[in-house]
Amino acid sequence: MRGGRNPDVAGNIDELRLLVESAAARRPQLTSRLEKAAFLVLLRPIQKVGGDVWQVPSEDGLRFYRVSRGECDCSDYLRHGAGHPCKHRLALFLHRALEVEGARDSKPTRRRAQQHKADGGWPTATSSMEGSKGNERNAT
Repeated sequence: MRGGRNPDVAGNIDELRLLVESAAARRPQLTSRLEKAAFLVLLRPIQKVGGDVWQVPSEDGLRFYRVSRGECDCSDYLRHGAGHPCKHRLALFLHRALEVEGARDSKPTRRRAQQHKADGGWPTATSSMEGSKGNERNAT
Protein backbone atom coordinates (compact mmCIF):
# COMPACT_ATOMS: atom_id res chain seq x y z
CA MET A 1 0.00 0.00 0.00
CA ARG A 2 1.42 3.38 -1.03
CA GLY A 3 0.59 6.61 0.81
CA GLY A 4 -1.94 4.90 3.07
CA ARG A 5 -4.25 4.14 0.14
CA ASN A 6 -6.06 0.89 -0.53
CA PRO A 7 -4.30 -1.09 -3.27
CA ASP A 8 -7.67 -1.71 -4.96
CA VAL A 9 -7.51 1.56 -6.89
CA ALA A 10 -10.34 0.77 -9.29
CA GLY A 11 -12.59 -0.10 -6.35
CA ASN A 12 -11.66 3.13 -4.63
CA ILE A 13 -12.42 5.15 -7.76
CA ASP A 14 -15.81 3.47 -8.13
CA GLU A 15 -16.58 4.02 -4.46
CA LEU A 16 -15.46 7.65 -4.66
CA ARG A 17 -17.66 8.19 -7.71
CA LEU A 18 -20.66 6.80 -5.83
CA LEU A 19 -19.95 8.95 -2.80
CA VAL A 20 -19.67 12.11 -4.92
CA GLU A 21 -22.79 11.29 -6.94
CA SER A 22 -24.82 10.65 -3.81
CA ALA A 23 -23.60 13.80 -2.07
CA ALA A 24 -24.12 15.92 -5.19
CA ALA A 25 -27.68 14.59 -5.58
CA ARG A 26 -28.43 15.65 -2.04
CA ARG A 27 -26.57 18.98 -2.13
CA PRO A 28 -26.36 20.02 -5.83
CA GLN A 29 -24.79 23.36 -4.95
CA LEU A 30 -21.72 21.43 -3.73
CA THR A 31 -21.15 19.50 -6.97
CA SER A 32 -18.15 21.53 -8.13
CA ARG A 33 -16.55 21.48 -4.69
CA LEU A 34 -17.16 17.75 -4.37
CA GLU A 35 -15.45 17.14 -7.71
CA LYS A 36 -12.45 19.22 -6.61
CA ALA A 37 -12.41 17.33 -3.31
CA ALA A 38 -12.42 14.01 -5.21
CA PHE A 39 -9.41 15.26 -7.18
CA LEU A 40 -7.59 15.91 -3.91
CA VAL A 41 -8.47 12.46 -2.60
CA LEU A 42 -7.20 10.76 -5.76
CA LEU A 43 -4.05 12.75 -6.45
CA ARG A 44 -2.84 14.38 -3.24
CA PRO A 45 -1.72 12.80 0.05
CA ILE A 46 -4.17 13.49 2.87
CA GLN A 47 -2.38 12.78 6.13
CA LYS A 48 -3.41 12.46 9.73
CA VAL A 49 -1.18 14.67 11.86
CA GLY A 50 -2.55 13.46 15.20
CA GLY A 51 -5.78 13.17 17.11
CA ASP A 52 -8.45 14.82 14.99
CA VAL A 53 -5.98 16.94 13.02
CA TRP A 54 -5.42 16.32 9.32
CA GLN A 55 -3.22 17.88 6.65
CA VAL A 56 -5.05 18.33 3.34
CA PRO A 57 -3.14 19.62 0.31
CA SER A 58 -4.13 22.40 -2.04
CA GLU A 59 -5.10 21.57 -5.63
CA ASP A 60 -1.67 22.60 -6.92
CA GLY A 61 0.05 20.54 -4.22
CA LEU A 62 2.22 23.46 -3.12
CA ARG A 63 0.44 24.13 0.18
CA PHE A 64 -1.30 22.19 2.89
CA TYR A 65 -4.28 23.19 4.96
CA ARG A 66 -4.96 21.94 8.45
CA VAL A 67 -8.39 20.51 9.20
CA SER A 68 -8.87 20.22 12.94
CA ARG A 69 -12.11 19.13 14.58
CA GLY A 70 -13.95 19.88 11.35
CA GLU A 71 -12.54 23.35 10.84
CA CYS A 72 -10.15 24.29 8.04
CA ASP A 73 -7.57 27.05 7.97
CA CYS A 74 -8.02 27.80 4.23
CA SER A 75 -9.17 31.27 3.17
CA ASP A 76 -12.47 29.96 1.77
CA TYR A 77 -13.45 28.43 5.10
CA LEU A 78 -12.26 31.43 7.10
CA ARG A 79 -14.16 33.82 4.83
CA HIS A 80 -17.47 31.92 5.06
CA GLY A 81 -17.26 30.79 8.68
CA ALA A 82 -17.91 27.74 10.80
CA GLY A 83 -19.47 24.79 9.04
CA HIS A 84 -18.65 25.98 5.51
CA PRO A 85 -18.02 22.98 3.22
CA CYS A 86 -14.69 23.98 1.70
CA LYS A 87 -13.09 21.47 -0.66
CA HIS A 88 -10.50 20.49 1.97
CA ARG A 89 -13.18 19.49 4.48
CA LEU A 90 -15.07 17.67 1.74
CA ALA A 91 -11.87 15.89 0.65
CA LEU A 92 -11.27 14.74 4.21
CA PHE A 93 -14.87 13.57 4.47
CA LEU A 94 -14.49 11.54 1.25
CA HIS A 95 -11.07 10.23 2.31
CA ARG A 96 -12.40 9.00 5.63
CA ALA A 97 -15.49 7.48 4.01
CA LEU A 98 -13.20 5.53 1.67
CA GLU A 99 -11.11 4.37 4.63
CA VAL A 100 -14.25 3.04 6.32
CA GLU A 101 -15.33 1.29 3.12
CA GLY A 102 -11.82 -0.12 2.65
CA ALA A 103 -11.88 -1.49 6.18
CA ARG A 104 -15.10 -3.31 5.32
CA ASP A 105 -13.18 -4.88 2.41
CA SER A 106 -16.16 -5.15 0.10
CA LYS A 107 -17.07 -4.00 -3.39
CA PRO A 108 -18.74 -0.58 -3.78
CA THR A 109 -22.48 -0.59 -4.23
CA ARG A 110 -25.15 2.02 -4.86
CA ARG A 111 -26.96 0.69 -1.81
CA ARG A 112 -24.03 1.69 0.43
CA ALA A 113 -23.91 5.17 -1.12
CA GLN A 114 -27.66 5.46 -0.61
CA GLN A 115 -27.17 4.39 3.00
CA HIS A 116 -24.66 7.25 3.49
CA LYS A 117 -27.31 9.58 2.13
CA ALA A 118 -30.08 8.10 4.29
CA ASP A 119 -27.89 8.37 7.38
CA GLY A 120 -27.55 12.10 6.80
CA GLY A 121 -23.79 11.58 6.59
CA TRP A 122 -23.24 14.22 3.92
CA PRO A 123 -21.85 17.55 5.04
CA THR A 124 -24.01 20.64 4.95
CA ALA A 125 -23.10 24.28 5.11
CA THR A 126 -24.02 24.39 8.79
CA SER A 127 -22.88 21.02 10.09
CA SER A 128 -19.41 19.95 11.04
CA MET A 129 -18.08 16.80 9.44
CA GLU A 130 -15.52 16.11 12.12
CA GLY A 131 -17.20 16.64 15.45
CA SER A 132 -17.32 19.88 17.39
CA LYS A 133 -18.03 22.97 15.36
CA GLY A 134 -17.04 25.45 18.03
CA ASN A 135 -14.77 28.40 17.43
CA GLU A 136 -11.56 26.65 18.45
CA ARG A 137 -8.81 26.85 15.85
CA ASN A 138 -5.39 25.29 16.00
CA ALA A 139 -2.60 27.72 15.30
CA THR A 140 -0.26 26.57 12.54
